[in-house]
Formats: sequence, C-alpha cells, structure tokens
Amino acid sequence: MYDSLARIFSDVPIAYVKWDMNRGLTEIGSAAASPDRQQEIANRYVRAYTIFWRG
Repeated sequence: MYDSLARIFSDVPIAYVKWDMNRGLTEIGSAAASPDRQQEIANRYVRAYTIFWRG
C-alpha cells in the first residue's frame, strides 16, 4: 500500500492530502481477543502504522 500511495503522490500534482483517522488509539481493540491481549492489539497497530509510514 505504501508503494502505491508513494507512486500516486509522486506522479500526480497533489497539493493536499487529508488522512482521516476515524478511530482514536483509546478505541483500539477486538472482540475476538481475550481481555489480557487487548494491549497487544494496540501495540501491533502502532507498530504497523509506524512501519507503514517509514516505507
């Protein structure tokens, strides 16, 4: 996904991008995960987000 977005942003004259984040970090969780693994979900989310934007 990163490569696709990077290609679009470099090929198309885009002046502004608004990236909506419709869910706050306090709302990350999963009904499929046990209560003791909920923090792990938030941690994985943040790590994936960081890795994505580093390219």
